[in-house]
This record gives sequence, structure tokens and C-alpha cells, in this order.
Amino acid sequence: MSVIRGKKGAEESGAKITLWKMVRGSAVGTILFFLLLLIMAAVILKANLPSAALIAASLGAAALSAFAAGFIAVRPLRRSGIVLGALSSLPIILVIAAAAAISAGTLGRNIAIAAPVMAAAGMVGGIVAANKRLKQKRR
Repeated sequence: MSVIRGKKGAEESGAKITLWKMVRGSAVGTILFFLLLLIMAAVILKANLPSAALIAASLGAAALSAFAAGFIAVRPLRRSGIVLGALSSLPIILVIAAAAAISAGTLGRNIAIAAPVMAAAGMVGGIVAANKRLKQKRR
């Protein structure tokens, strides 16, 4: 006995795939953030730069990781770049906010600056991925 699925089943499957792509983009972005932050912290310590340089480096790492998350989440889908890019950067923002709250005891102005920058970078990554042309096969 076969079951014929209507539009509802197709919509659920599409939503499930979209959610999975967003989770994958967010996971890659979070891992990338911590790797970039680790590398930048090591460079800052080796070069004896002031600790204020770590704030700028962490903001740069956050923006790059949010861009990567938006790009990775939207690239296979090639649609809704702004929305999916922003939503894929949201878990990274929450992880960074939680880490800042745990270490400093409060959310400071650095996270207030980093959150919109990361959301914008995720949107840009989504837009770039959605508008990237596919490679043409040569005949």
C-alpha cells in the first residue's frame, strides 16, 4: 500500500532540509570562530601585543565565522540568503554571549557591538552564497 504525500509532506521535508543546512552552517561557523580565536590569541601573545588587540581580533574572528556560517548554510539551497544567513549566525551569537556572560559575569558592550556585526556578516555570507553562479560545464 503506497502513501501519497501531498504538499504538506513536501513542505515538512523542505523545512527539515533547510533546518539541517542551517545547523551545519552554524556548527562549522562556531568551530571556525574558536579556531580563529585560538590562532589570533597565540599570535597576540607571541608578538607581545596589548590585550586590547584581542578585542579587535575576536570581533574579526566573529565576523569571519558568521560569514562562513551564512555561506555554508545557504550555498546548497541557493535561496533566502538574508534570512537564512542571519538565522545561521544566531547560534554563534548565543554561544559567544553565553561565554562572555560566564567569564565576565555580565554582557558588556563588546557583545552589543559583535552581535549586529555577526548578524550582518551572516546576511552577507548568505547573499553571496545565494547569488554565486554555478560553474558551467565545457562541452
